[in-house]
Amino acid sequence: MHLLDLAFEGEAIVDDWSKEFWQAIDDAILAVDRVFTGVATTLETAVDDLLMEVATNVESTVADVQKIIVSELDENVPEWREWLDGDDDLFPDMEEFNHHTEFYDVYPVFPSAENNPACIGCRNYHGQVYNGNILVCGMHPSGWEDEKCPDWESN
Repeated sequence: MHLLDLAFEGEAIVDDWSKEFWQAIDDAILAVDRVFTGVATTLETAVDDLLMEVATNVESTVADVQKIIVSELDENVPEWREWLDGDDDLFPDMEEFNHHTEFYDVYPVFPSAENNPACIGCRNYHGQVYNGNILVCGMHPSGWEDEKCPDWESN
């Protein structure tokens, strides 16, 4: 029986060693978790503090810039009003520009069997000529070539 006792004692030692090993692993995992939790909490606090500081600085800078802009506007608005209300010709070349009729030559063109037949009765039809170029509609500026336009909508 002495041998059997030794076997049971050896098994107990192995069981104790196994339990101690797994307990040590659990303790190590808990310790690492506490370290990571502490680091995360510290980092979160530091980031929150940094964000608050940045937000405060941005608010202060925006307020300073706003004061400068308002001050500049307040100082210069009377001069701008005088200039805008004055008799000065702001755009002296505009008269010459206005005499070029091709810049404002606009007239309507209606769809027919010969011109843009797919557009007859369509609510999207624009049909204006600008400087000699027709704008048929927003979807098909040059018109639709086939008989049935996929974007045709009734008036």
